[in-house]
Amino acid sequence: MVIPSGFGQATLVWSGSAVPLGAVSTHGFEHSGGGDPSTVAGVIASVWDTTWMANVSSAINLDRVEVKFGPDATGPSGDATSGTAGGGTGLAVTPQVAWLVRKNTGLGGRKGRGRMYLPGLEEGNVNSGGNIDATVLSNAQTDLDTILSGLATLNLPMHLLHGDATPPTEVTSLVAQAQVGTQRRRNRR
Repeated sequence: MVIPSGFGQATLVWSGSAVPLGAVSTHGFEHSGGGDPSTVAGVIASVWDTTWMANVSSAINLDRVEVKFGPDATGPSGDATSGTAGGGTGLAVTPQVAWLVRKNTGLGGRKGRGRMYLPGLEEGNVNSGGNIDATVLSNAQTDLDTILSGLATLNLPMHLLHGDATPPTEVTSLVAQAQVGTQRRRNRR
């Protein structure tokens, strides 16, 4: 992804027995230049820690958040340690199964949307068809809405970064999908 000046990429690094080889989730954001990358990483980690971690098994941790500011070649980077464990008490699903979250923007077409895989979904919250319990899904959706608005309130609104010179696009909603997502490439080797 291309990270232009005034924008950054946050990489959420997950660890724990639920993801024995580790996992990452990323999202772009706009920043107005306030704070160094490590400080911004700490702010982003705090938003995810306090809002999302109740939705995942205790077998997963948000290990740290890494931030890279644009421009790609010369922008600084930094990270912040989190170490927050999930608040769920059930076993986690297998590592290649995750929450699938759509990133929507005001634009149509493939370039106007993205996705994010969030590991650590509890096994007891998914039926044999891969569908997530409706109450669990509703709670997760509320938390995703809170994350999106929280980042915007902290002057770090979420954006889609593109692979070409197209300017980043602001994410207008995060939508938890009713069925789990799988992506074999998520397993790092």
